Amino acid sequence: MGLLCLAAPAPAGGAAPADPIPYFKGGKWGYSDAARHLVVPAVYDKAGRFTEGRALVEKGQRKGFIDTTGREVVPLRYAHAEPFSEGRAAVGESGALGSDHFGFVDREGQVVIPLRYDSVNSFAGGLAKVEMGQGSVQHWGFVDAQGREVVPPDKYAYVGSFSEDVAPVFEEHEIDIERFGFVDRQGREVIPVSRHWSGCHERWAEGRMAIRHKGKWGYIDHAGHEVIPTVYDEAGDFDQGQAPVKMGGQDFFIDPAGQRIASPLPYRPEADGLREVAAGSKRTWVDRTGKVVIPARYDQSRDEVCPDWPLREGLRGVTLDGKHGFIDRKGVEVIPVQYDCTGYPSEGRVAVWQKKLAGFFDLSGKQVIPFRYWKAEPFQGGLAGVALPVQDGLWVHGYIDTRGTEYFEGPGER
Repeated sequence: MGLLCLAAPAPAGGAAPADPIPYFKGGKWGYSDAARHLVVPAVYDKAGRFTEGRALVEKGQRKGFIDTTGREVVPLRYAHAEPFSEGRAAVGESGALGSDHFGFVDREGQVVIPLRYDSVNSFAGGLAKVEMGQGSVQHWGFVDAQGREVVPPDKYAYVGSFSEDVAPVFEEHEIDIERFGFVDRQGREVIPVSRHWSGCHERWAEGRMAIRHKGKWGYIDHAGHEVIPTVYDEAGDFDQGQAPVKMGGQDFFIDPAGQRIASPLPYRPEADGLREVAAGSKRTWVDRTGKVVIPARYDQSRDEVCPDWPLREGLRGVTLDGKHGFIDRKGVEVIPVQYDCTGYPSEGRVAVWQKKLAGFFDLSGKQVIPFRYWKAEPFQGGLAGVALPVQDGLWVHGYIDTRGTEYFEGPGER
C-alpha cells in the first residue's frame, strides 16, 4: 500500500507546533500541548503527527484517527491506515489468506470509497491509484475523491504518476518491453497505447518524454508525436532547454527540436549560482563565468551513510579528512568541519553527531540543542524525531521542537 508523506507547514519564527504533539510516556503514546501538558492520555501503542487535523493512532494493532481534542473520529478498527491526504485516508481490513481490502474514509470516519481494492495509494492531485488483482494478474487505475473510477482498474497492468498533467498507463509488462500510452486527469487516453514503443522515462520534462523503440531512444510531445527520432543509445530528461544524449559513442546535448547544441550550457547551477567541479581528489565551486568562488580544499566524499548534503537553506555539506561540516556560498565554514556526521538543514536546524551523540545547530553555526541524542531526524512541521539513551540498555524516544523542548519521558524501553 502506497504512502504519501506530507509535511505540515513549518511554524513561523521557530514557534512550537499549534496541533497537539505526540508525547511518549511510560512506553505509551499520547499528545501534549507546547508546555508538555498531556491533552490526550498516553494510552496508544503508536501515535503519528497531525495531518489535516487528524492523527493516526494504534492500539493493539488496530488503527484509527483522533482529532485535536482527542476524540476518536475514526474508530480503531482497521488493520491498515495511512495519514490523511486531500481529505481522505486510505484504510484496510485483513481478509482470509492475506487477502486484504482497501478503501478510503473521510475526516469524520465515513467510508466514502468502499474497501474493495487489493491495494491503494494516498490521494495526490485529486486522484489516487487503486489496484485489483493478486500475483501476476494485477490491474491499476485511478479514483477521484468521490470514488468515481476515472480510470477503472480493469484495463491497465499498471499506471504511473502524473507529471505535466498526464500519466503513463501500461497495457502489459514483459521483459524489455512495456506497451504504454498516457491518460489525463479525466481518464482520457490522450496518447493511445502503442505497441511501437518499448519503454519510457518516469516523468515528462519541458513538454518532452523520452521513449524507446528497438533499443534506441527519442522523444515524443504531448500529442504523442515523435518529435525527436529514436536514434540515440541513451537519452536524458530536458532541463533548461537541453537534454543529454549519446550516439555512436559520443555524448552531446540536443534542443527540444532535436538539433545538436554547439555550445550547451556549461552546467546547471544550484540555487546560489554555483556548481561543483572536481579538482583531483578535492572539490571546488565556480560561478556562472567559471571563476573559482570556493577554492579546492574539501575532499570528494562518497560516504553513503554520511554524505555531503547538497545546498539547502544556504548551506552545503563538505568533508575533510573524514570529518563533516557546512559552508556558505563564500566558502566560510558556518558549521566547522570537525564532526563525525551531519544531517541536512531543515527549518533552520541541522543535526550534527559527535562521539555517537547528536545535537542541533542553527544556520548561523550556533549550537542550539546539546549533544545528547542517539537518533536525530530532520525537523518537519516544527518537530524532529529523536531517541535518547538512558541506562542499562534502555532508551526513550519521541519529539523535540526547534528550541529543544522534549516531548517524552521515561521509563525507557529496550
